[in-house]
Amino acid sequence: MANCYHVDYQGRRLAEAHVSPHPHYQGRLTISLIPAEPALSSADACLKKALYGHFADSKPVVEAILEMLAAAGVATGHVSVAP
Repeated sequence: MANCYHVDYQGRRLAEAHVSPHPHYQGRLTISLIPAEPALSSADACLKKALYGHFADSKPVVEAILEMLAAAGVATGHVSVAP
């Protein structure tokens, strides 16, 4: 079962994150970041396509989501993540 997190950038919805246990690897999480529609168009926060990642379930979920966003070039200083 997936848990849903709201990912906002300066108060506007950037994406939704769906977090679930990996179906084949115990102790791992699968995180899917789905961009909001319409896409937030800011030079600092542009998520044009869905992102997917796998992390150890010992890593805090919010930290993993921020790590994925940073790897995509999103300035995470103004990002808030909440269930």
